Amino acid sequence: HSSTRPFVCASCGKSFSCSLMFITHWHVHTGKKPFACTDCSKRFRHGSSFLQHHPVHPGQRPHICWDCG
Repeated sequence: HSSTRPFVCASCGKSFSCSLMFITHWHVHTGKKPFACTDCSKRFRHGSSFLQHHPVHPGQRPHICWDCG
């Protein structure tokens, strides 16, 4: 792991080694929530939060069987 953190947030000064982590952090300041649930109107800043939310809808199965679909 490198200690170099070239991506610095101009709003709060937090720094990141990875541009993707910086962009994800920037959504905190902009209010942008790019991940939208197609079953309800809820939106998320992080893809991981969206993936955790999606199985909450009744009648949906969170996993796909590779044998039978």
